[in-house]
Amino acid sequence: MAKSKISPLTRLINFLFSPILRAQIVKEILCTLRDPRSRMSLIVPPILQLVLFSFAVTLDVSNVNIGVLDMDGGRQAQEFLTTLNEAKFVGKLYVVHSQKELENQIETGKTIASINIPQGFSAKIGNREPAIAQVLIDGRRANSGQIVYSYIQAIASNLGASTAMPQGPQPSSIRYWFNPALIYQWFTVPSLAAVLVTMTALGITSMSIARERELGTFDQLLVSPANYVEIIIAKTMPALIIAPLMGLMMIFAAIFMFGVPFNGNFPLLVLSIYVHIFAVVGIGLIVSAVSQTQQQAILGMFTIAVPMMLMSGFSTPTENMPQFMQYIAEAIPNKHTLLILQGSFLKGQGFADIFRNLWPLLVTGFIGLSAATIIVRNRLQ
Repeated sequence: MAKSKISPLTRLINFLFSPILRAQIVKEILCTLRDPRSRMSLIVPPILQLVLFSFAVTLDVSNVNIGVLDMDGGRQAQEFLTTLNEAKFVGKLYVVHSQKELENQIETGKTIASINIPQGFSAKIGNREPAIAQVLIDGRRANSGQIVYSYIQAIASNLGASTAMPQGPQPSSIRYWFNPALIYQWFTVPSLAAVLVTMTALGITSMSIARERELGTFDQLLVSPANYVEIIIAKTMPALIIAPLMGLMMIFAAIFMFGVPFNGNFPLLVLSIYVHIFAVVGIGLIVSAVSQTQQQAILGMFTIAVPMMLMSGFSTPTENMPQFMQYIAEAIPNKHTLLILQGSFLKGQGFADIFRNLWPLLVTGFIGLSAATIIVRNRLQ
């Protein structure tokens, strides 16, 4: 009697719902939740990252001291100084009486910027003529100084004046799209979802096989009826369950705690997070397979995670890197996920725009999981 042929789809369904695979998945989830180190890594990083990156690590400038030399004394000059003194980014306004005092404040670090209002400043504004105030910036604090200069320029523009560096006037008008108020949390907090998902997925998967070795259960895994494919799927499932919850927690914090506008497609964003985890778990499994202890796995995870964060564009633009490092950054999942998150929140990107950054994640995931499968199979043999 001829044997009935089983279709590939039926084989796949039987494999996914097999008791052995289900038992392996349950074991991995329980081991992750029961391990004190794993529980600590799931609780502490989200709280620390939310507090540090949302409040402490910011490019916003506040409580800075500014020196002022008012050689005009007119009504518009006084209005300019009053508005400047009431600005949120200004800590204290130092009024001096000579150019030497103004420059000395910069040299001693007492102020980050100094403003020289020339004679005739108010009269020129009243006559609708170009009125320019000179601004000196402390170059030792270049980034903060440029931000302060943009704030001062905005205040001067509202009064019908402009500011200039010593090189000459800059009568330009700047308009910021997608984040008109330049609220730094609008950029940082959504991006934290990618950071948190990466750290969670890497942390869970990088310690999975290493934990088996350290606890002495790796030999039991070798003689179990599960094959290497089932073991790899089981090792990735805790990350696919827990990491998205961490990412969603940060997304909801951005929307409801920090008021970041969300203009994109939410189901598409959730799908992107899962694809990002798919791209990361292969890296974590490789680290875990080559580590003998959980301590080695943790060190290996941070050795990989830190460059991934630095080269992703989270803290500095990738365009500032050398060309060869930009090519390397294209293989980093965080770079593409950050663009998806920021585009979904502030730009409202659709599927076509998101797919441009989604397909590199899929390629990275297939390569990473294929390499992890080969390494884990060799280890199990």
